[in-house]
Parts: sequence; C-alpha cells; structure tokens
Amino acid sequence: MARLACASLVKYCGGWFPFYSAVTICECHFSVTARYVKKKLPSLREVRNDTVWRTFERLGYSYKARRRKAAVAEKHKPARLAYCDWVEKQDQEDLDDWSYVDGTSIYLATHEGQHLDKQRAGLGRSVWRLTDGSDSLEDKNVGGSSYAKSQGKPVKIWGLLADGHLEYWLLPEKRDKKGRKKSVNMTGALYNQMVKKHFPAWKKKMFPRKAKKVIPLVKDFERFLRQDRNLKAETAAGFKTVARYPACSPDLNAIENAWALLQDRLLLTAPVDMEPRAAFIKRLRRTVHWMNKNSRNHLRGLCRNQKKRAAAVKKLNGARCNF
Repeated sequence: MARLACASLVKYCGGWFPFYSAVTICECHFSVTARYVKKKLPSLREVRNDTVWRTFERLGYSYKARRRKAAVAEKHKPARLAYCDWVEKQDQEDLDDWSYVDGTSIYLATHEGQHLDKQRAGLGRSVWRLTDGSDSLEDKNVGGSSYAKSQGKPVKIWGLLADGHLEYWLLPEKRDKKGRKKSVNMTGALYNQMVKKHFPAWKKKMFPRKAKKVIPLVKDFERFLRQDRNLKAETAAGFKTVARYPACSPDLNAIENAWALLQDRLLLTAPVDMEPRAAFIKRLRRTVHWMNKNSRNHLRGLCRNQKKRAAAVKKLNGARCNF
C-alpha cells in the first residue's frame, strides 16, 4: 500500500509540483506539509507522515529557504527571455565592450548604535564560539542588524562600469527646510551634467584605443535616463543605450554587482570611531581605487558574462537569476 501511494506521489511531484517550486516543496499560496499532500492525494491518507517526507527526500527534495531574490512580474518575463535570446546570438567581442550605468546609496551612521551595527555587519555572519553553545548570550556573539546597510545618513553616488573599471560621481548636498544637509536625488538635469562632464573622460580611461567606437550602454528604466537630451548627451560622449534591455532586470546590469562589492568593502574597512562625511569621501575614493587595481579581473568578468547571465535567466524561465 505504501509503495503504491508513494508511486502516486512520485507521479504527482513529476507533473504538478515543478509548476510551482520544485526546490522548496512549496506551492505559491500554500505551505506543503504532509497533511496538505494527503489532502490533495486521498490515496496517501493511510500512509505515515514520515513516509511522505522520506519519499520527497528520495526524489531529491528538501525543505529549504526560498531564493533571496525579488520576484519578477509575469508581464516582464517575455521581454527578459527575448533579450536573453538576443544576447546569446551576439559576438563575445562586441559584448566585451559593453558599459553599465546606475546609482547607489551608502549610509553613514548618525549615532553609536548604528555605527556598532555597521561594524558588526562588516565582520560577517560567523564568529568563533564555544562548541557547546554556552556563550550564546554573550553580547560579542550578537550579529549586526539586518538593516545595518540602509541605516543612517545617505551618501548618493552614480557611476559607470566598463572593462573592469569603475568610475563614480558624488551627488551634491542640499539643505532641507530645517537647514540640514542631505544628498539630492539624481534628476534628468544632474544626469545630463554628469554625462557631459565625465563620460568622455571615463571613456578614455576605459577604452583608450577605441576613441571612435560607440560603446553600448546598459541602464535601467528611470524616466530621466531616456529623456531626449540625455540620449543626445550620451551619443555625443560616445555611448549608445542598449535598446533591447528589459525592465525590472537589475540582475542583468553588472554595475549592481560592483556596488555590492563596494558596499561590502566599505563595511569591512570601516573605522573604529564614527566617520564624518568628509573622511568617508576620502575612504570611498581609496576603496574604488583599490577595487580597480586589485579586483580588476573580477570586475571584468562581471562586465563580460552576459551570456552566462542570459543562460541563468532562461533556465529559470525569466525569473531573477543569482547575479
């Protein structure tokens, strides 16, 4: 009886579960327990619960955490898949010259609590502890807040990544109604200013032997990025937007990975004492210089693995991949 019931479970998993999530044994709207499976398959109701779970294990399933990626709306998946098909047909020599633009925010601690959280977050999730767990309540073993990276006063930057080289532009500060200085958000006028002032020089650094070549530019879908005046400014600087790039696709924009690397490096090198903005800007400049010198091969790999990203997205049927 158990064998027949488990055979029906095997058939059930092979046809129905993969439509939802074959990795976590979890349907879109219901947590799939042994009781839930028996409800769906009456033939299993006389089988022990552990028999159901052993069958899942034999099929290669285990109860794990969901993927830590934001879901992609169904309406965006066809465009993502079409883009990936197109990327896989391009010559790698042309893909090697792609550039990527986007922005990020780095938060400075405003009080000792936030500073302590950032320091602990920079040390990672693991710490040497006693094997018997008797030191579990000691304060030094407590990890940083999950909000550590996004707490405090923001310093907003935008940048360009190409051929393993990262350049950035610091957005200016502006006083609010209470007289406090805050970094302004990127606007169409500021982006136009950045393109005209910095893109030509950045292109010379990144592609010194390709002065006349038009460099493909990957960017997201903020409205100001596609204003006519900004597209013309990019063309004048020697860049051209990749028109096929789909919306809601940060996993296909390599500069997002460069920002993550920068954030981790800044957390790791954070000083013991609280850091004012002026000192942080100096450390930011040194950190970007360090990355361009010591992580050049890694950054270049991020710039040139478009086909690998495309294959990962296609394998997930348009969902967000692990980049």
